[in-house]
Amino acid sequence: MEFEDMKKIWDEQNNENIYAINETELHRRVIRNKNRIKRMVNKFELTLLIAMVCCGIVAATMGILHSQLYKLANVFIFFMIAAYIYKSRQDRIKYEGQSNLSLLEELEQSIRSIDYHAKRYKYFILWYMLPIFFTIIINSIFSYGKPLWQWAVFLAFFAFAYWAVKKELRCKILPKKEDLLHLRSLLLNDE
Repeated sequence: MEFEDMKKIWDEQNNENIYAINETELHRRVIRNKNRIKRMVNKFELTLLIAMVCCGIVAATMGILHSQLYKLANVFIFFMIAAYIYKSRQDRIKYEGQSNLSLLEELEQSIRSIDYHAKRYKYFILWYMLPIFFTIIINSIFSYGKPLWQWAVFLAFFAFAYWAVKKELRCKILPKKEDLLHLRSLLLNDE
C-alpha cells in the first residue's frame, strides 16, 4: 500500500503517529487496480483463445490441402484448448458478477481475480504447452525424418516459454497479489 495518499496527523498528547485514510482516493485506487487486473486477465485469455483457434484453423487447412488426416488430431487438441479457455473465461466472468461494491468487496474481487490469473500461469505448461507438445509429437511421428535441429528448436522454445511464464508469475503477478493481500490486512486491522 502506498502511504503518500494518506494524511499524517500528529497527536501531540500521545506522541504517536496516526494515519487517516483518504477513503475516496483509496477506493479509486482499488478500482483502478481491479481494472488493471481485469485487463491483464482478459488479454491473457483472449490472446490464448485467438492463438489456439488460429492454430486449429492452420492445422485443419494444412491437413486438408496436403491430405494429411493425422493433422485432424492437432485440430482437435487446439480446439479443445480453445473451448477450455472459453468455458473458464465465461465461468470467471459470471463469478466476478457485480459492480458498485464496497471498498473491501472490490478488493476481495481483485484478490480473487489475481489469484485466478496466478493459477492460470502456474499451470500454463500443463494445460497449454503440453498439448502443443503432443501436436508436435504427432506431426513428427507422421512426417518421417525430422531433422535434429528442429527438435532442438522445439525444446528451446518450450524451455524459453517455461522460463518466461515463471518469471512473469514471480516478478509481476505474485507481487501484485501480495500488495493486495497487504492492503486487505491493513484495512481489516483498521476496522
